[in-house]
Amino acid sequence: MEKEKLIDFFVEKVGKGEMPFDHVRKNLVERGLSEGDIKEMVKTIDNLVQADLLTRNNRSILDQMILLGVITTLIGFVLTIGSFAGLFSSTSAYVIVIAYGPLFGGLAIIFAGLRRKRRKNLVDAKPKKILKRTWQMKN
Repeated sequence: MEKEKLIDFFVEKVGKGEMPFDHVRKNLVERGLSEGDIKEMVKTIDNLVQADLLTRNNRSILDQMILLGVITTLIGFVLTIGSFAGLFSSTSAYVIVIAYGPLFGGLAIIFAGLRRKRRKNLVDAKPKKILKRTWQMKN
């Protein structure tokens, strides 16, 4: 197998948890690769696995942020409809103003999460491409 395919193979196996990371070096030694190649490949595999884990973690955080925005928006929507329908016994306009806060705040959280998620999707692809290009230039 050529080196790039080996890197992809090990990144996939370690990333899915099918192989512990310390087995990568042993496996590369068994394949008869030079110590310099093994060092570079292990470093590249480690960087790619870490980038993948960071990407997955960021996505879950952004998904939670969007979910929080949806829940806040729904609460604000219920409070707004309830205040207009007269479910809250108050004659002051402050109930309506307060009810708008969660509605617009939740929408702002949703849009911020979606914007960050879109930006992250563009940025997340770069580390893998840069690392692979770096590996290709060295060899």
